[in-house]
Amino acid sequence: MVDKKKSHSEIADKMMDVGVAAFGVLATEAFENTLKDHDKITTEVIKSAIEIALDVAENLGEIGEIIAAIILVIIPIIYFMLKPAFTTVLIINDSDENYKFGKHFNTHGKTTSYTTSITSTFEKDGQTFSNAGFFTSSKKDGALYGTQSGFTLLTGQETLAFGAECPLNGSNNCYCEFDKSAEQISKLTEKKKDLYHEVSKGGLGLNIRGNSKSGGLAWFIGRIYNT
Repeated sequence: MVDKKKSHSEIADKMMDVGVAAFGVLATEAFENTLKDHDKITTEVIKSAIEIALDVAENLGEIGEIIAAIILVIIPIIYFMLKPAFTTVLIINDSDENYKFGKHFNTHGKTTSYTTSITSTFEKDGQTFSNAGFFTSSKKDGALYGTQSGFTLLTGQETLAFGAECPLNGSNNCYCEFDKSAEQISKLTEKKKDLYHEVSKGGLGLNIRGNSKSGGLAWFIGRIYNT
């Protein structure tokens, strides 16, 4: 890619002339602008970023264009690879049923921990107490997308499904539903794009709410209750 007639010194000088630090800032801005209409970093997004880089650097000459294109594309990719993404879901069981963990599915990311069972409410000293369980996920090391996962809780023939998403770009989302698999709820979470969802069936209700649409550490609280 580099003109062999140019020395390393000349290339370094050109890099300093165009402003490596400035392009570093521009790199992130260009990539984020390109990502506004996309949920994931794809070949199309990278291609668009390269086109932006060449448009910005069109007056810098051949070496300047090459340098700008490299910086505008490589820096954001490294940034997103290193950027963290975690989801923590707390499920509170306010019902009179016991639930056990069913299955989990990660469209993106990986499951890091889960509670194997959540027992029903109980009485003590005239007060009613509820049990709860945690379910957590994170992005895979070096991945260009965050975490998008779903899991199920089972009791008898009933299946309760909860999903949570924390992408590296775009909004945090959550979803809950009856009679869905872990894979189905994971994909529905991205499709519905809700920060709060509630549903009921046969005297039982489910809801889930996220703390914020943005941020790499996404907290969600879900609830199972008698209606």
